[in-house]
Amino acid sequence: MKCLLCFVLFLPWLLSAEVFKPAQVTASSFSVFNVKKEQHDPELTADGKTGSPTSYWGSDIKVKPPHWLLFDFGREITCNTIVLDMVRCTFKDSLTMAINEFRLEYEENGSFKTLAECDGLLTKYRQALAGKDLDALYNIRVPELRQVFQFKPVTTSKIRLVVMDQIARLDEMTVSFEKGKAPTPRAEPKAAPPIDDGVLRFAFAPENAELYPGFVRGEFKSASKIYYSDRGENDLVRRYLARGTGDATFTVPVKPGIYRVMVMGGDLRASTPGAKLLINGDSLTIPPNFENVFFWDERTVEATEAIRIDAQGDWLVNAILIAPLEATEAYDAAVNRLVIGAAFSQLKLDPQPSNTQPPTVSAQEREAGYLFYTPSLQQRIFSFTTPLDSQKAAAVNAAAAGNTSKAISIAAYALKHISGFTVTVRAPALNGVSLPTSIHPIRCWPQRTGHKGSARTYFKVPELLDDNRPALLEEATSRQYYILVDVPSGTRPGLYTGSVDIAGNGITSSSIPFNFTVHPFELEPLDKKQYAAMYMSDGIRGGIAVAPPRFTPEEQLTMDRERLADMRKHNMNSIVFPYVRYQNKEQFEQVYLTVNQRLDEAGFPRLPLPHHNQALTKQMVEEILEIVARTGLREILFYPVDEPHFDKRHIADVMYPMVKTVPGARTYSTVSQQDVDSFGKSLDFRCYMVGKTNYHFEPERILEDCKRDGAHFWWYTNAAREYPDCTRYKAGFFQYKCQATGQLYWAYDNQRNDPFNDFDSTNDHLSIIYIGKKIYSTIQWEGIREGLDDLRYAYLLDDLVAAAPADSPEAKYGKAVQERIKTETVTDLDVFKEKFGEDIAIHQQCLWEPEKFDELRDATIQAILKLKQLGK
Repeated sequence: MKCLLCFVLFLPWLLSAEVFKPAQVTASSFSVFNVKKEQHDPELTADGKTGSPTSYWGSDIKVKPPHWLLFDFGREITCNTIVLDMVRCTFKDSLTMAINEFRLEYEENGSFKTLAECDGLLTKYRQALAGKDLDALYNIRVPELRQVFQFKPVTTSKIRLVVMDQIARLDEMTVSFEKGKAPTPRAEPKAAPPIDDGVLRFAFAPENAELYPGFVRGEFKSASKIYYSDRGENDLVRRYLARGTGDATFTVPVKPGIYRVMVMGGDLRASTPGAKLLINGDSLTIPPNFENVFFWDERTVEATEAIRIDAQGDWLVNAILIAPLEATEAYDAAVNRLVIGAAFSQLKLDPQPSNTQPPTVSAQEREAGYLFYTPSLQQRIFSFTTPLDSQKAAAVNAAAAGNTSKAISIAAYALKHISGFTVTVRAPALNGVSLPTSIHPIRCWPQRTGHKGSARTYFKVPELLDDNRPALLEEATSRQYYILVDVPSGTRPGLYTGSVDIAGNGITSSSIPFNFTVHPFELEPLDKKQYAAMYMSDGIRGGIAVAPPRFTPEEQLTMDRERLADMRKHNMNSIVFPYVRYQNKEQFEQVYLTVNQRLDEAGFPRLPLPHHNQALTKQMVEEILEIVARTGLREILFYPVDEPHFDKRHIADVMYPMVKTVPGARTYSTVSQQDVDSFGKSLDFRCYMVGKTNYHFEPERILEDCKRDGAHFWWYTNAAREYPDCTRYKAGFFQYKCQATGQLYWAYDNQRNDPFNDFDSTNDHLSIIYIGKKIYSTIQWEGIREGLDDLRYAYLLDDLVAAAPADSPEAKYGKAVQERIKTETVTDLDVFKEKFGEDIAIHQQCLWEPEKFDELRDATIQAILKLKQLGK
């Protein structure tokens, strides 16, 4: 950076200043995109307000640089200071929207002269972050987003900012005359006040750094170099990190006892190497991750005189929490505060309901040291959940048809501390043939309760299907596991037997029978009867065939195949076409062909693909239709406006009729009834939001309206809530009664900020979670799959009833089951409003007891078996 006539200072705004307000503010261009949600007029740079992520000057993306912003004061002023407040990006890297190359000018005698110029505010910093020089990477300072320029006084009537970046953005420009020029001395960091609650908090910060209250500076010991870096954000924990290039040890003396340990690793600015750690001999791995992703995990360990954490190889750690079991409440609060971050003070703890009655314990169970139980798949098991007598089981029993997968929930409740507690599964087998089987402990972590995105409540809830490993099972706590069993097409029917094996230190190993029945029939895919699709919008990994440049073509191909295989396994049969900016027909065709190829390889049927593009023109529609017709591949549904009820209906009212002027074009949108009333004659696929008060979701009426208008009735919901009963209910029996022909979900992966933090963005909605490069399922994702399987069973029953003699006992039995499902399934959202206080409670409250789902599925299966027997 160089400055002519001047020097650049980073100093607080001085009070002894005369600030000059411009009479007029103009710019070379400004953006008008989404004008009802965001404002980008140049006048906003002189309104005295900063910090809004939607209110700032932004140049038109179609206009090439240089861009300029002009302050015309309408009179001569004398100034010596200009402050530029950059736009602080709120959804990822705070520097993303800062300007890099620019100059400040003043008018004199009809021409502009340079006051100061910057030839790369961000360039050196970005080069350091992208390079392999560790000294540069971990010692580089973060550029200030408030740039203060002081210079010899000039007299002028106009000040101009000229930006050479591709796009110019600025929050505020302030022109003033400062009477005092000496920068305020830099204050020494304040020592963080101690917190005496039994929790030891360590941040790995540079020396003399300001620390969050209660934290002390931690230091690893190593023969190799360790970097202690400051990334310069407001967060006084995540901004600091320790980065090692060889084995290192962090040791904390403690009294003998059992301790809970939490480790967090991540980097706000750069990708991380992760960390392989041993905590008193118990392994914990922080996976390599992208910038701004902070993985954290916990272990419960025994200690005699110290907690020793050994880091191996290359590693990175931000913070460590340690607490004895006696300080569990304070420890949980510290974990929540650390994970949630700045939003924590605005949230309220929301304890979730579960069974907490002390369990009855026999002498034999007391001797065993734990209670084994098999709760319903839909019941969330918290660490404090206690088993009911009815849930205790001497065996694990499950069943499924061919061409499906099945999840089974099991849990153990400790009657004493059990270290090295392991639960493994021997896959069920018949005549030497085993069913593909895996077991996963369910990881609990702080999540929003209530509505995703807007809820101000939180609790530590079960969500992630984790890797199986030994653990210390604390006395009076439960640990839940999912067993996943695949039943491939062509699997021989019959009883497959295996076992669930339990072991641990100080307990007698036991083997619990695992009986799995494969029914003598298979389920057809939903492809001919039901449209089931996922939105994908991952800010890091992109959509199918359009991953960001950080991935090689080989990495993208592998990633796409894994994602599509996972979706297909969970009964999905389409996706929403990945968002791509339409540059020309050839570019779109290349992406279109690649997407179709990937879907074909993964076994997806050729169902329509909604394509969202608010910049659609009639020519684009014609060109896309020509590509589809010529290739004979999947139909594109034109999707100009998403959720038009959110201040965008005026755009939809114009765009949809325009698309329909092109013969053969069919349209799609996520809508409320008000949207349909406005432009529904131009809407072929009506994908309703599930809510009555705001969206008027009334299935019976919508179904009749769609039949009358020749339109398709689909619906759309959020897949990211940790309520397996709600996700299963909507995907399955609810859909069966609605008679909609499609359901879509937001989203498969939609990482905007940190996927391990539910509170740093309103946009992070995920069905799966990546840990490193591996896909991990969630209880809600398995709930959707189970619900769609409920639908598959119900559709098979429909076909068999329709094919059977109407007066046969088997057909009558099947019809009774059909009627029972429809009678006991509630689609009237007023019922949810009356019971839970709001109609959209359907997304996080279930009317049914968890066992109801299995009762209805079992009844459906019994009817199918009777009808199958009739056909022989």
